[in-house]
Amino acid sequence: MRLLAWIVWHLRQLLPLVYRTYYGDEEGNVHFCVWRMWFGRCFAIDDVVVDPYETLENESVRDVRALMGAMDKANEALDGLLMAAVGCDGDCENCPLSY
Repeated sequence: MRLLAWIVWHLRQLLPLVYRTYYGDEEGNVHFCVWRMWFGRCFAIDDVVVDPYETLENESVRDVRALMGAMDKANEALDGLLMAAVGCDGDCENCPLSY
């Protein structure tokens, strides 16, 4: 069996086969990598960083994004109303509305 595996491994080295894998790095990014290997050497390496939240085409994800955008707009409008009611222009030192 070992001899057969050795022969198969060496025969596979004669062909430029394609390999694929995915992995995560320290920053939490997901990488998808495709490369060819021939005689134990890698070439034609294509490493792509995948953003799973950006490429997701799911209805619920789109709805959550739309809701978050609407909430951001509502918060900006409420901040403007509150600043107008208090009479603050946002430049006060001790004002919680100043950014």
